[in-house]
Formats: sequence, structure tokens, C-alpha cells
Amino acid sequence: FSVGPFVVASALHRRRYLPAIAGLAPFALFYGLMFQKFFVFAPVLVLAMHFLLTRAGPVKNHRLMLFYAAPLFVSALFVWGWSAGLPGFSAGEQVNGLVLARMYSVPGQIFAHFADFFESHPYTYFSHISGVNQFIAYPYAQDLPLVMRDAYPGGNQNANFWAQDAIAGAGIYAIPAISFVFGLVLVLINTAARGLSPVFAITALSLGAQRFSDGTLATGLLSGGVALSIIFLFFAPRSEFGAVPTRLRRREKPVAGREGLAAAAG
Repeated sequence: FSVGPFVVASALHRRRYLPAIAGLAPFALFYGLMFQKFFVFAPVLVLAMHFLLTRAGPVKNHRLMLFYAAPLFVSALFVWGWSAGLPGFSAGEQVNGLVLARMYSVPGQIFAHFADFFESHPYTYFSHISGVNQFIAYPYAQDLPLVMRDAYPGGNQNANFWAQDAIAGAGIYAIPAISFVFGLVLVLINTAARGLSPVFAITALSLGAQRFSDGTLATGLLSGGVALSIIFLFFAPRSEFGAVPTRLRRREKPVAGREGLAAAAG
């Protein structure tokens, strides 16, 4: 989640495409070992993020929003055509289950399950985090996703850190505190990426940041590789991966100082 995207971001920043392909290749190996569909779509996510961010023009932010909103509108169109019996929309049922349900409905439903469950069950007081459980007894026999699986229909229920760290940890009123901790993580990321090209930094973080959407903060930082990505960004040479690449910086003419005045006068 950290090394591969960083290699890809570095190669694309330098416009070296063979190393970028090499950085994406291990995801095929991970899929063969773990059989998780995430590793199939991970290269697409990294490349799509880089492509959208490098598009010139004042509407690049709108393109990024469209990138995230497109699955909703396209899948809604398929479901509407399928429900209306229109020819060519027979895949609407599968699209409804894979896109609308899993991407938009299921996360909200799982969050509601956590809120409902911990109204009448003991909090973990963060003992669900490895290391903390050495000092505070964990009150359940299984991990939280499996506990929720047994309590509600829908299989294993991985949830974001607001559900697992805040609601399960200390209740719904812990959400502001967990949000503050997450804000500190964002400040740390911004500090590590200062002076770097935003495209380079965001591409390097594209997969690790995704882990925050279905796991605890500790999972995103450690297993998700965000902590390692922060270290990579902190030590990345600004002369090579700065907002203005070195090869372009060399072409710029001085515009200030003695050199600039001399150039203007000459």
C-alpha cells in the first residue's frame, strides 16, 4: 500500500513508464496470493488518480469530483434502465449489488449497526487496537467485524475509524476526539509533503489513504502503509519531486536579484 504507489508516483513524475509498470506488477502477485479483488482495482485507482490530477486547466478539481461521483450516476442509470425493462440494461441488477449497494449503501448501514450494537453492549475502550489490549482487557471473543457479523446480517462488517475507534471504543460522543486525532494525522501528512508536488504526494498516498475507509486509524497507519508513506514523503528530495521539476526549473530565467537586473539590462 505504500511502496508500490510511491514507486509509481516517482516514475510518473519523472515520465519513466517502465518503472511505473514495475511498481504496479506486485499487485498481480498479491491477488494471486490473497484473492482479494482490491488488488485488481488498485493499479487502476493509482493511475486514474495521477491522470486526473495532472490534467491541465482550471476545472481539474471538478474532474476529480466527477471521478468519485461517476459510479453513482452511471450505476443509477443502469438500475433505472434495468427496472424499466429497457434493452441493453440487463446488467443493472449486478451493478446495483456491486456498486450502489457496496459503495454507497453498505458503509452507511454498517455504521448504523455499530451505533445500534454499542448502545447496549460494552465499549472496547480501544482494546481492539493491538498493543492497547496488553493493558485493557478486550471484552469480545472475536474481532469487531466478526462480532458485527454474528449480530447483524451481511457477513464480515469492516467499518471506518469513526465506527470502530469512536463508537466501539468509547461511544458516539468519542467521534469528535477521534476526528481530532485524524486531523493530526492529516497535519502530519501535509508537513511531510511540504515542498513536494501535490500530484506526486497524492498519487503516493492514494492506496494507503483508502484503508481509512474500512478500518481503524491504526490499521490505516500501519497495515495500510500511511505511516511508511509519510516517512517516504518526508525524505523525498524536493529538488527532484518538488512542485516544479528540476528539468523545468533549469529552463526558467531569473527574474529578480542581480541576475535578473543584469539579464534585463543586457
